[in-house]
Amino acid sequence: MEETKFLLNNAVYIPSPNCDNRSDEKDISLVVIHGISLPPGKFGSNAVEEFFCNKLNFNEDISYVEIANLKVSAHLYIKRNGDTIQFVPF
Repeated sequence: MEETKFLLNNAVYIPSPNCDNRSDEKDISLVVIHGISLPPGKFGSNAVEEFFCNKLNFNEDISYVEIANLKVSAHLYIKRNGDTIQFVPF
């Protein structure tokens, strides 16, 4: 199946290495919505995108020490200006 079939129209697609196959792709039971800013409480940088793609420089802010060993991503990231970035196909 073609990966682009599972991408949101009008979203910028930046593939994240932090995803895997679902054991049963038809077994989706909930949607989780989080709020995130990196560094915490600061907005307007590309730090979230860098974090989701394992490219964040953890030396740039003292708060990054807490997340330095995490490998995370999201399907979608909606920025404060409304721009939408998709990291993982649906």
